[in-house]
Amino acid sequence: MSHYGHGLLSIYGHPFFFSYSGTEQSSAVQRQIDFIRPDFIFVHRLAAMCALMRGQSRAPKMWFDLDDIEHRARLRAALARPRHAGKLAYIAHNLNVHRAERNAINLASIATVCSEIDRRYLTRLGLGHHLEVVPNAITVPSQFPPPQQDRVLLFLGNYNHPPNVDAAQRLLKSIWPLVLAQLPDARLVVAGANSARIGISTNPPPSVTFCGFVEDIHTVYSQARAVACPISFGGGTRVKLIEAAAYGKPIVSTTIGAEGLAFVDGKDILIRDSNREFAAACLQVLTDDATSAELGLSARSTALRLYDASLVGAQVSARLDRLMTNDA
Repeated sequence: MSHYGHGLLSIYGHPFFFSYSGTEQSSAVQRQIDFIRPDFIFVHRLAAMCALMRGQSRAPKMWFDLDDIEHRARLRAALARPRHAGKLAYIAHNLNVHRAERNAINLASIATVCSEIDRRYLTRLGLGHHLEVVPNAITVPSQFPPPQQDRVLLFLGNYNHPPNVDAAQRLLKSIWPLVLAQLPDARLVVAGANSARIGISTNPPPSVTFCGFVEDIHTVYSQARAVACPISFGGGTRVKLIEAAAYGKPIVSTTIGAEGLAFVDGKDILIRDSNREFAAACLQVLTDDATSAELGLSARSTALRLYDASLVGAQVSARLDRLMTNDA
């Protein structure tokens, strides 16, 4: 059977999930469960859950963390440009991916997603009976840099992740030229590992700097005036936006880029979807000191209130205590 055909029969034959859910993997997981006899298992993402489901594991209480709704994210990726027959063939796999998500949620004692939007989406599919929200979180720095006067726009991501590659290419080809036409002294910094996948990192235009993997994230945020996130597909929530907010940076994002986060358009963030509107918003935060400062401070306030690791960690600890002392 072809590479594309395996996933039509079962999630365990899916081109991505099969490497996590072979008979050897599932047997090894079950042997460890039988040997250790844990009171509780935390399972991160559907791929890890596949080994437990295939082996019909005799597991104790399980917490299944679905930080990305796989079938929805994969559908968006398949429909994103450029399209080709092989890519579209993955759409046919989605029934099995969705079925596996349903089985995984039902198998778990508790299942968590990273946003209220994701919880409502799965509830509409009949999967909300023990589904809860645990947002992505970071350690919000106690100090943040003063507003940067240099007109530096930052895009940050891991370019092994296709949505980040697509966003960087869109920014460079379709948005940044519109910004430069109005603001010739502006600079764009593209940070993150594996930037060669973007395609022009070895010979960028003079206004663009590729800095690769950044050891000290504080430095790259300190040097930027604003942050862009022109993501067109994907799932979950973008931790990079929580980071930018924590550093008090004004953010311009697409609707999907900001999906699931509580940042309010016009107050904490500027949300724009067309290339021209996105470029205009970038120009605004690069040139308007008052707007830039207000957006950054408001976004930081929201990050402190909702996405600080100490607060979210306390919520997780309390929920785990309840799980271990009760049936759910």
